Amino acid sequence: MILLQDFLRGLFVRFCNCCWCWNLEKTFPEYAEFKTAENILHLINNQGMIWLGWFFSPGISVMNLIKLIVLAYVRFWSVLVCNVPEKRIFRASRSNNFYYALLLIMLFICCIPSMIVFFNKYSRDCGPFRDTNDIMELLVKNLPFVAEILKFASKPATSLILLGSFSLIIYYLWSTSQSIKEVNRELKKTLEYVSAFISYSQKHLTLPG
Repeated sequence: MILLQDFLRGLFVRFCNCCWCWNLEKTFPEYAEFKTAENILHLINNQGMIWLGWFFSPGISVMNLIKLIVLAYVRFWSVLVCNVPEKRIFRASRSNNFYYALLLIMLFICCIPSMIVFFNKYSRDCGPFRDTNDIMELLVKNLPFVAEILKFASKPATSLILLGSFSLIIYYLWSTSQSIKEVNRELKKTLEYVSAFISYSQKHLTLPG
């Protein structure tokens, strides 16, 4: 799609603009825009495939990793050669939280199949966990330290310690974000006062000489 939609379109606009009856660079078909939101959603989808592949099929994770490396260089080339910035300004500060929320939702969706496999019956004739009664038996058999970790984690004291630690981390992150918002508000007010003072000085004050 990059070669057909962006590169060939850019070639047509660049070399046929001089002999066309209207300006191809400013009207239809123009140069292709680099769609930031679409590319970010594509990265989120590939990240979900990598997360899901780690448990069921590591080959999918490797394939997506190679794909993302190749696509990064192809996109870099297309931005330099045949793309222009979007006409609509991309507001990163307002969109970051939205994309982080989408990434969190993708992580939750990728955890659902793993939880289903853990707590429900699955096919014993095909798939990565065939010839075993359950996944925990496979993990304990091949990774003996997993049994010790699970035994330690199943104790009530460990659960309380982890719960308290996570609560403290969440409170710390929340208080940090509130302090950062307060500093941003103060900086915004300071910039408004400075800009107002500069405009007032330019209107009412004159420098000697």
